[in-house]
Amino acid sequence: MERALLVFWGLLRYCNAGHEAPILINKTVEPLPVNQILPLGIMEDTPYLTQEIVIEPQTTVLLFTDGLDEATDADEKLFGNDRIIDELNRAIQDGQLSPKAVIDRMTQAVHAFVGDAEQSDDLTMLCLRFLMK
Repeated sequence: MERALLVFWGLLRYCNAGHEAPILINKTVEPLPVNQILPLGIMEDTPYLTQEIVIEPQTTVLLFTDGLDEATDADEKLFGNDRIIDELNRAIQDGQLSPKAVIDRMTQAVHAFVGDAEQSDDLTMLCLRFLMK
């Protein structure tokens, strides 16, 4: 009888419950593939399915609420996903991919964009990095 032992370092199990897809940052910036579903609590019997992906070592993952991509300036323009992606690509170029550096960079970018406009929503970000070598 043959047996195979599969060990997946970097196996990420996750479930989407309504927010934008987290972003994977390594050599490129890519959204985490997610099954789009209704936000948690909208409908009582909504099924939430677990997904999984294997991420490479040195991958940084940025999770955020809509207070980031939907932050608005005085002209009511949205910060948007394109600005997030652009800022993260600059972080790759600068070699600034530690979770603290990514959060600091995104915080500074969104505050510079919003300027003196009143904050339109809460802004929550979580960043982690898979360091296995």
